[in-house]
Amino acid sequence: MSLELFMSLTPLPLPRIEISYPVEGTSLAAFNSKVVGTSVIRADWNDLTRLLQLPELRGAIAYLLVGYDEENGLSARVGEAGKPPCRLPDHRRNEDLLFAEEIFVLANAAFDKSDIVYLQERISGLVKQAQRAYLVQGTGPISQPLCASKRRELDLVLRYGLTLLKAAGCPWLEPARSPRPQANHA
Repeated sequence: MSLELFMSLTPLPLPRIEISYPVEGTSLAAFNSKVVGTSVIRADWNDLTRLLQLPELRGAIAYLLVGYDEENGLSARVGEAGKPPCRLPDHRRNEDLLFAEEIFVLANAAFDKSDIVYLQERISGLVKQAQRAYLVQGTGPISQPLCASKRRELDLVLRYGLTLLKAAGCPWLEPARSPRPQANHA
């Protein structure tokens, strides 16, 4: 995919974002808007067991694992899961993912496998483009070709999802601002 295509994924503003805390006494926070049927859930990786109990994780999801790695600094792994209660606990045992401190889940009851594979690829591209975190590559599935209208639909979902991800505290998908040049005062 071209850089131009990724640059077209600017977040779309939402008039209001609802924030809820679905499990009292945990790090879980859900970010929603009535404009879209997509939710973003943020949690500490240590709260995975409680996260997996949420109804949003009964279906297909795309997600980001984020944390600090001694070798690479800020690191991110973008993934997809058709069955999150099976897939995500496997990551807890994966030594390549010991850096993970937080998880950000992009969920929508209408997502199917082809949707989340496409979203995984798009989000991975955004992480690479932003150059704010080291992207820990997995062995992701090979995406199936999607018709143009399905790609446009998912890109629209992702553009709103980026706004929810940012509200959830996930800044690694947009480039860091360049420092302003200092005026030379003589």
